[in-house]
Amino acid sequence: MADLLDRIVDVTLNRQTTVPSMKSFSEHLFVDAFDPTGTKFAEKRVIAIGDPEELVSAGLKPESPAYRAAMKQFAQNPHIGTMHVGVKRPGDKSWADALSAIRKENGDFYAVTTSARTMAEQQEIAGWVEANEKLYCIESGDPTITGKESGDIAAWIKLMNLDRSFVFFHPDCAPGENGKITAEDPMPGVAAFGSILTFQPGSATWMFKDFKAVPTYALDTGEFNTASAKNAMLYCLVAGVPTTFWGKVGSGEYIDIIHGCDWLKARIQNKVFADLKKNKKVPFNDTGIAIVTGALRSALQEGIDVAELLDDYDITVPSKADVPEDERGKRNLPGVSFTAPVQGAIHTTKIRGNITL
Repeated sequence: MADLLDRIVDVTLNRQTTVPSMKSFSEHLFVDAFDPTGTKFAEKRVIAIGDPEELVSAGLKPESPAYRAAMKQFAQNPHIGTMHVGVKRPGDKSWADALSAIRKENGDFYAVTTSARTMAEQQEIAGWVEANEKLYCIESGDPTITGKESGDIAAWIKLMNLDRSFVFFHPDCAPGENGKITAEDPMPGVAAFGSILTFQPGSATWMFKDFKAVPTYALDTGEFNTASAKNAMLYCLVAGVPTTFWGKVGSGEYIDIIHGCDWLKARIQNKVFADLKKNKKVPFNDTGIAIVTGALRSALQEGIDVAELLDDYDITVPSKADVPEDERGKRNLPGVSFTAPVQGAIHTTKIRGNITL
């Protein structure tokens, strides 16, 4: 006989525990241009590693830019646990084509650095990054950045008002005679991503940071001001302590704001989709609208909890009666909006005082 308890209390559990995956905003891709013949990169465009020695096993030499980049990232303390290493093959028509091929094979990256050291290459990569909503650190040792008002990559990304590229100036990042990255290049952008991406997106300023195995350099006042006016990131000693300045992208926005907003957008999408998915149906009434609003509110609260947003947001949402009939017919809820102030950060201050007897 069947279990009598089942006859008395008939229970069926429908598991609603599947959660849609969330984009990662702490994954770093380094791309080098080389002939992959005889390496694993002949078969794969990109390999995810957790240790530099995995690149040696993949067929690369310790003196290769990719291996040195991996050593730089994993030298940071703390550091992110994975590096994605991609290849621009000799047959690729451009850096953009190479990056598109890498993304097609594995798009689980957010931050981008490369071995490209010429302005033309960096401009092309910056254009691809802007279109694909990634974040690109351009490492440059061009003396024009500190010596003239225009004619360099920092001035160009400022002129183009780019939100997703920033220049990390370091004099040792100047290209060699063949326009390629040199063995002495300190790869400061690799170090920056390896270190700062350990923080929750938007929760940490990119100013006041220091990195392992990246030397500082001295600038005079004119050089410092010229580079700062182009929103270039600098790495100098302050009171004997290595310090980054200013943590801005080309447009002048702060990197942590861009990073945090990208994360927040994905978090809102993820939470709203999860609620739409797990319910048999979200009804088009005020109760259903409240479900959508609740998911949005939850995402904004996470932004507050990780120190990206201030606890002072405002959500505007229509009632069912306010939604036009044609929108209801298309099962589309328009008119949901919010305002949420960012927490920001203090970078400078002015203090005045009077000392008296």
